Amino acid sequence: MPSVSVSTVRPMTKDLVQDSWNRIDEWLREHAPRTFATLGPPAGHEEIAAAEEELGITFPPDLVALLLRHNGALDGAEAFRFSTHDRLLPVSEIVGVPGSCAASPRTWTRQRPSTTGATPT
Repeated sequence: MPSVSVSTVRPMTKDLVQDSWNRIDEWLREHAPRTFATLGPPAGHEEIAAAEEELGITFPPDLVALLLRHNGALDGAEAFRFSTHDRLLPVSEIVGVPGSCAASPRTWTRQRPSTTGATPT
C-alpha cells in the first residue's frame, strides 16, 4: 500500500502555506480576534493519515500543510470563512460529510493509486 501524503509534504509547499497563514493569522489577530479564535489547533499527522486511509485518497500537499496549521474552524456567526463562504473543515468533518470529497467526481483531492491497477470509484 502506498504511503500517505502526510510524510511527503514538500518543504516548499509547507513553507508557502505557512507564510500565507502567518500573514492571515497576524491580520485576524489584529483586526478580527473573535474570528481568529474560531481557527482550530493543528491536526495531528496520525489523524490526517487515518482520514486519507478511510477515504482512500491522498490529500494535496497544500491541504495537508493547512491542516497541520489549523484543523478547521468552529462554526458560527464569526467563524473564519473563505471568500466562497465555505468554512474550513476539520479532518473529522472532512471524513464525516456524506457525499464529500471521496464521492465527488470534481474533488479537491487526488485519488491514491490502486495497488491492483483499478481506479477507485
